[in-house]
Amino acid sequence: MMHTSHFRFDQVHQFRRSVREQRRLELLEVQRAEDQLACQIAQLHDELQSIRSQARSVVRPGQLDLSQLRHAQRYEQSLRSELSQAQRRCQTLAAEVEHRRQALVAAEQEVKLLDRLQEQQRVRRRLDLARREAKLHDELAMVANFARIDS
Repeated sequence: MMHTSHFRFDQVHQFRRSVREQRRLELLEVQRAEDQLACQIAQLHDELQSIRSQARSVVRPGQLDLSQLRHAQRYEQSLRSELSQAQRRCQTLAAEVEHRRQALVAAEQEVKLLDRLQEQQRVRRRLDLARREAKLHDELAMVANFARIDS
């Protein structure tokens, strides 16, 4: 019976460790997506700065190229829209990162609980073995004592 329960415990423990590893990988995946999106947002900000600089250079006293100005304004509006969408995705990803982080923490707690239970089982087994050995030594001492008395 002990072997079966020990075997099942090991299976559960291994399963919980694999769940923890899966949660860790899932968190890393979302964090990578969040990092990539942050880079994309930074690039969009840079591009917006660049297009604004170009628009300022188009508008000079005595010179006005309406075609270039309209094109720059449309492009800036497109970039702003893209930036707004990316920022919304970033908020969604931040929430997903937190959700997956909490799932990893829960999985880690389950593994630590099983680790503590396993250690407690080891301690109990060692104590039980020590008690059995002490009992055996006591019995051997009694047998030896009786053998001396009988002889």
